[in-house]
Amino acid sequence: MDWWFVFKFNAESFPGCGGFQRTCPFGGTVESYKSFGQQFAFASSADGTLQQGFGCVGDTAADPLGATFEQVYNGKFFYVLWNDQFYGDPIQTQFAPAGHSKGMLAWNDDGDGMVLQVSTPSWPASGSSNAPRKTDGTRWGA
Repeated sequence: MDWWFVFKFNAESFPGCGGFQRTCPFGGTVESYKSFGQQFAFASSADGTLQQGFGCVGDTAADPLGATFEQVYNGKFFYVLWNDQFYGDPIQTQFAPAGHSKGMLAWNDDGDGMVLQVSTPSWPASGSSNAPRKTDGTRWGA
């Protein structure tokens, strides 16, 4: 597949995960929020038609976001992650919550790679299962 696109709906318009339970496959624990939303729609180079996803985006290796992150997290890639919501782990954040940017740049030995820009709350702080975040803050399924 050459590309894919995922759009996560907001919690007010599409709350919850369509009846599915949230998980944190990349560390941490699910937090209880009054309102959350992880429902999504997606399209890809295989089928450019936007279609409704099922479950919570990023919660399993069966959805596009979770599958992509799982390949990097459990694979052998070079990566850079960024997240403006660490709030003191690993460094003190002075301007939070002013920004809202999270993502990953990953590439392999051949130079093939991708850029991923996300708005997932508490985006994982480590891109490798060999170096997990030291605090219980890697809440993917937020």
